[in-house]
Amino acid sequence: MNINLSISYSNNINDIQTDIKSLQLNSLSIKGNAKGKISIENATINNFYISNFSTQQEALFYSISPNKDKSKLSIHRSNLDNVWFDNIDFNEYSIISLFRSRFAKSYFTSCNLPNKITDFEKFQPLENVHYPENKPDNYYKDQYEIFLQLKVALEKTGNYFEALKLKAISKEALRKIKNIPKSDKCILKINYWSNEHGLSITKPFFGLLIFSIILYLFYLLSINRVFNSSEFDWTLVGQYFSFIDLTHRKDFLVPKNEFNAWTLIIDFFNKIIVGFFIYQFIASFRKYGKK
Repeated sequence: MNINLSISYSNNINDIQTDIKSLQLNSLSIKGNAKGKISIENATINNFYISNFSTQQEALFYSISPNKDKSKLSIHRSNLDNVWFDNIDFNEYSIISLFRSRFAKSYFTSCNLPNKITDFEKFQPLENVHYPENKPDNYYKDQYEIFLQLKVALEKTGNYFEALKLKAISKEALRKIKNIPKSDKCILKINYWSNEHGLSITKPFFGLLIFSIILYLFYLLSINRVFNSSEFDWTLVGQYFSFIDLTHRKDFLVPKNEFNAWTLIIDFFNKIIVGFFIYQFIASFRKYGKK
C-alpha cells in the first residue's frame, strides 16, 4: 500500500491529541505548532518529514523504521525540545537531513545509530532532502553543529556509548571545515588514524607493535646484530621489551662505543613513537571514564 499522510497543525485550532499506531506509511509529513500531545508508535515510515514543527506538550516517536531502500528522514527548521525519540532505527534510513533545527534538548533512547564513523555521513544539513547534491556553503560547519547537538542529547540520557561516537564524528566534520588551520587538521587526522578519536583500542595497540618492531629491526641492523653471517641470537627477542621501555638506557644492549649516528637517531624516534601510541592506547582505554 502506498499511503502518504500529511499532518499540519494550525495556530487557530486547539488540537488535543494525535495518535498514530501500527501503520505502514510510504511517507509522513508533520508541520506546524502542535498544542496537544503527539504519539506515533510502532510504525513503518519510509519517508519521514518534520518541518517548521514545534510542540507545546510531549511528542513521542516510538519504534519507527523504514522497510525500503532510499528512505529519507528530514527535520527542517524545527524546535524539538519536547520530543522523545524512542527506538528509532536511524541506521536504516539512507539520508537523514537535520537542517537549522534545535534538538539538543530532545530525548533519544534505545535508538539505532551507525556503528562506523564513516556511516554517519548520512546525517546531512540539507535544505532540501530530495536534492542531496545541493550542499550549502557551510555544510561541514553545520554538520559539526548537528553532531554536537546529538552528543549533548545523548549524554543527557546517560548514553555515553553513543555520545562518544558522536564526539568522534564531530571531530571528523570539524577537520573538513575550510577555515580550520592546517595544523589543527593534521592533529585531527593523526588522532583519527591512531585511535579514531578515542574510540579504538586496537589501532594504537597494533600501531605500537608494528612501528616498534620495524624500528627495533633497524636498530639491530645499525649495530650489526641481525642479517649478518653469525647465528641469530634469540636473546634479542627478549631485549625487544627493553627497547620499547621508554626509560631504557641507551647502552641497554651494546656498549656506547659500538653506537653510530643511526643507532642514536632510531632510538630517539622509537621513544617518541612508542610514547605516542602508549598515550593513544591509554586514552582509548579510559574513554568511558571521561566526562
